[in-house]
Amino acid sequence: MIETRDPSRYQLIDSLHGPGTVGAWLLALVSVLISWTFNPSSRRKDTITVDLLAALLLPVVAAGHVAFLIVRLPVSLAEAFTTQDGAILQLTSAIEAPLCICETFSMAALVLALCCGPWWTSNMKWKRLRFVLVVRLGSWGAENVLFALATTKGIKMEDATLIRPYLFFFTPLVAGVWAYLALLLLVGMLHRVVCAVTDRLDLKLQDHKLYYHGDLDLTICALHGIFAPLSFVCSVGGIFSSSTNDFPKTYTNLLIPKSNIRIGGLDQIVALTGGGIVLLSAVWHAIRREEMGIQESRLRRHCSI
Repeated sequence: MIETRDPSRYQLIDSLHGPGTVGAWLLALVSVLISWTFNPSSRRKDTITVDLLAALLLPVVAAGHVAFLIVRLPVSLAEAFTTQDGAILQLTSAIEAPLCICETFSMAALVLALCCGPWWTSNMKWKRLRFVLVVRLGSWGAENVLFALATTKGIKMEDATLIRPYLFFFTPLVAGVWAYLALLLLVGMLHRVVCAVTDRLDLKLQDHKLYYHGDLDLTICALHGIFAPLSFVCSVGGIFSSSTNDFPKTYTNLLIPKSNIRIGGLDQIVALTGGGIVLLSAVWHAIRREEMGIQESRLRRHCSI
């Protein structure tokens, strides 16, 4: 890992990955989590909202951008990650910016998927879960491309000329994630088969049908509940366990890519303001729904008396 103060290294980074844009996206992620946990109405519904689409859009673009930049590299990825050539370092930094977004969402998606469970006396939110997992697979796919083209070629984190460590350097974590996703896919396929069989039999087994649905839903959530914190701890622990003596320089910009783009630019200010508005709207709706629920509860108690 290296840190350079030469601003020319970051001149190829697109403004889409600037601090204001990425900050707005992080605020959109927070607003989705607030709506799915603290909003009594939204957390029980399996709907696709505007803030969710906004939170999923940037990782999709970032994953495609990573693939596009890798294809256009004039050298191999292994060479690009270890070179000291200034022109190649500019291309490497341009790859790191969208990769940072992909990696952030890969971890945030674990929490989002966990919120899609049958909590708060509601059913499993399959529609939300599908959207989150599909985008998560795209983001994690970018990491796996780099794992295949760099880590398996013998490139170690200590030898790389990247700004900071990335998860694709940790082989056990990559293997564990794919094992978990395969297990989740198997349970999901079993869920579909059980639904199809019980619907086709039509033998008045509604109680058993509900039991199977709930049992499989809880199985998926239990698997995810175990894996999500374990993956988070392994990811953070693996990143911070690198043998380096220059901690402050190496581990900055874990969430927002390092670039020459100023947060004071008009496009960055507008994007960050939009993200703040989305977050405030989510908080306001959550508080309003909570107050309405309290009033309805008081009214029911009053009517029962």
